[in-house]
Amino acid sequence: MTGDWSGVSGTGGSSVDTYNKGYPAVPYGSGDFHDTCAINNYNDANNVRNCELTGLHDLNQGSDYVRGKIIDFLNNLVADGASGF
Repeated sequence: MTGDWSGVSGTGGSSVDTYNKGYPAVPYGSGDFHDTCAINNYNDANNVRNCELTGLHDLNQGSDYVRGKIIDFLNNLVADGASGF
């Protein structure tokens, strides 16, 4: 997970732009995340699913592209020898 912090780098030293939700190594951009809003009502499923937990960026897993990138990541783990999740 990531939020708006300065002076950070991605896995393996890749570049990130946390303030603009830019992760070129994946690649993810701002359109791959839910809009910036805070979870402020845990009794509202929409608020919990589509907003950010304490300022952490929330991937939009309703997006075919995002789901595809997650599948690619998990398939790479299996190819590297992971036997379970």
